[in-house]
Amino acid sequence: MFYFKRLIHGLLALTIIIGLSACSSSTSTKATKNTSKASTQNVEQSTLKSKTQNEASTKVNQQLDELFTPAIPLTEAKKQLATYKAQGKVGEKINGFLAVIQDRKATRKLVKTINQERLKHYKKIALDNQLTLQEVEDIAGKKSTEKAKKGHYIQKNRQWIKK
Repeated sequence: MFYFKRLIHGLLALTIIIGLSACSSSTSTKATKNTSKASTQNVEQSTLKSKTQNEASTKVNQQLDELFTPAIPLTEAKKQLATYKAQGKVGEKINGFLAVIQDRKATRKLVKTINQERLKHYKKIALDNQLTLQEVEDIAGKKSTEKAKKGHYIQKNRQWIKK
């Protein structure tokens, strides 16, 4: 917003200077040089602001890429999931996603990988069936807790219980 105010101010100054040029050519020459200098500064500021915004956008994109990059290969995560559930390290949440019960780095990686894959599928199901993502998550959560095996953890009323 500050940039636009300065730009408008510069343009108004230029307009006034051009109008005054009919009165005095020497005054106009000095003013035009000052306006030209101000315009150059405005362009430099605009370029700097644009560069800063591009850098910020790139950083956000990198962070999002990291967020959606599987922590471990999906095939490996799927193989480990049953073991982690049986050991009580991972549980099914009511929203259809996994949660870490016993916090370990490997457990967090597994949960991240599986949840990312589930989210992709939930979004596709929602789109294909004209449902909201929340509706799909609710249905998936109900199914995952119903299908959980005896001894696995599920979330019920915000509490973890062993089925």
